[in-house]
Amino acid sequence: MLTIVREDSDRTLRTRMRTANSRPDLHAGTRIDTRGAPGTGARSVLTHLIMLNVSREIRLRKYSSESVRKRQMPDIVDKVTRSRMMAGIGSRDTVPELVLRCALHARGLRYRLHDRNLPGTPDLVFRRFGAVCFVHGCFWHRHIGCSYTTTPATRKEFWRAKFHANVSRDRRNQHHLLEAGWRVAIVWECALRKQGELQTALMLDRWLHGVERTFETHLASDG
Repeated sequence: MLTIVREDSDRTLRTRMRTANSRPDLHAGTRIDTRGAPGTGARSVLTHLIMLNVSREIRLRKYSSESVRKRQMPDIVDKVTRSRMMAGIGSRDTVPELVLRCALHARGLRYRLHDRNLPGTPDLVFRRFGAVCFVHGCFWHRHIGCSYTTTPATRKEFWRAKFHANVSRDRRNQHHLLEAGWRVAIVWECALRKQGELQTALMLDRWLHGVERTFETHLASDG
């Protein structure tokens, strides 16, 4: 007696399908446990199992494609509240910037703040070293690969255009500064979280006393 049942294992499925195809003498007069298959013959059962496997592959592919899509952050407040919150976020004296400034000051480094005479108005200007530093928020300046670089689920076109403009402006300002002879450092917000400001200040201090033209903090882990 040949019994064909639905299994989650692809190997078991293929084995039992081969058995049914290789033993046509068992097809006639054989009681087959179809478990919901749309027929009682062996061919109907095999067709049903093939369709189940195809359906399973489609679900797996759909899940895989959804998992690699850009992460989207569902909004938990209404549009009016979100607009007010976003408008209240300033571009200077942010928490990450203040944290880094304290750590650098503790190392004896001195700097000027927000020089409007320079492209992009750098957050920190180290004239002694001919260097400037931008403290970038991962969300606003689109830190690639960072878990904080989320995308709002509403008004997608608005946010896409805004983020694109931010990134383009950052690149343009950095290019102009380098052409003018300045050294440029970029410190990402994620590098200053979880008490990472001391290590970041140490690396920035070493870079200032070096000769490299650019500096950028590494992608911080979530752990």
